[in-house]
Amino acid sequence: STHRIIDFWEMDFLGAPVDSLQEILVFTIPRLQFILLYPVSQSSKACVLSVFNQINDDLGPDFIRVFPVIITDRDPAFNDFSALEMDDITGEIRTHIFYCDPHLSNQKPSVENMNAQICTIFLKGVCLSNITTAQCYILSSHLNARILHSLNDATPAQLFIDIFGIDIYQRLHLIFVKPTEVTLKPIR
Repeated sequence: STHRIIDFWEMDFLGAPVDSLQEILVFTIPRLQFILLYPVSQSSKACVLSVFNQINDDLGPDFIRVFPVIITDRDPAFNDFSALEMDDITGEIRTHIFYCDPHLSNQKPSVENMNAQICTIFLKGVCLSNITTAQCYILSSHLNARILHSLNDATPAQLFIDIFGIDIYQRLHLIFVKPTEVTLKPIR
């Protein structure tokens, strides 16, 4: 019998200054070091569910194939797992949510590491209130276009496309960026 490797995701919020009216929701696939960023107006259940529904609208039945498992912490915005797991229109399961043990963020180390890397772009104290969804798509595209030695000099984007296809990549509103054209400038 053949066994399929399940690519799971880790999910977290990027820390935001108190005066920011929104936060950045971060998803990453550890094995691929692939990242998706979404601005949310606040870290609430409704805002997180809105992102899940947006991704569901973009991917349709492919949601479960792309996001079979998501690991996250026990942030109150993530605790309505049944709403996050279920497509509210079809009633079908679209993903499976698993939670880290309390106070053990090391159980989702890739997203914690990615947040540290992103903090070189979203400098400490920068207000996230004006970051748009389009900017997050572009930033995700550039982050995923970096050649990484840990991936045998491949890019997260290419590995993602190899597994899920260019159609899924584009349906997530990502653009293809050449590694030589990656720009990651701090947002002030």
